[in-house]
Amino acid sequence: MIFQCANCKETFEQDGLQVIVHDKSVLRICPTCLANANTVTVTISRRAPGRPFEFALLQTDEESLYEVNDGEAQGD
Repeated sequence: MIFQCANCKETFEQDGLQVIVHDKSVLRICPTCLANANTVTVTISRRAPGRPFEFALLQTDEESLYEVNDGEAQGD
């Protein structure tokens, strides 16, 4: 498959970083952009007030990074 990098807009075929929200792929970052980055930062915002919610689990393909309990992240 061919993907377009959300950062540099170049197309790529190799695996990069994929962000999935509610089982839908929302963006991909190419391996070149990842190799040139010192860190990967994901920011999630909500523009309007609404019902409060929390993130139940953040994970990688390998293993979970943090489990969120009562609004506080707990390391594995």
